Amino acid sequence: MKKIHLVLLAVLIVLMAGAASAQNYPTKPINLIVPFAPGGASDIVARIISPLLGKELGQQIVVDNRGGASGNIGVAYAARASNDGYNVLLGNIGTMAINPALFKKFPVKPVRDFVAVTQVVDAPTALVLHPSIPAKTVKEFIEYAKARPG
Repeated sequence: MKKIHLVLLAVLIVLMAGAASAQNYPTKPINLIVPFAPGGASDIVARIISPLLGKELGQQIVVDNRGGASGNIGVAYAARASNDGYNVLLGNIGTMAINPALFKKFPVKPVRDFVAVTQVVDAPTALVLHPSIPAKTVKEFIEYAKARPG
């Protein structure tokens, strides 16, 4: 008798799991917040990926530029936006790591207020100098700069 009850309970649990399936996502357009003005590198990336992402998700992706204060205005806007999966921030190393260290009154705590989803782009960075500066290595440039403060 106990075995029959356990089997019935197991069948009931399996049947209930199907009824508790997740809601489809997305059901409305997604707001891709770019914390910089239109025309910059982040905006260009957003405008390249938004149609591809929209096609993959079957929903429109709206690029929402919120530029100003080195990206801080857009980051603060994204932190205040509803966290329902329909507001996504296109952050970068500047907005998520450099600005919190640079600005005393940074509007958010990136590790607490955001969850990294994926790396969208890998952007190599180069240190370039005017030809009149004699430095040929980073070490030489640092020495040159320290010898000429200001």
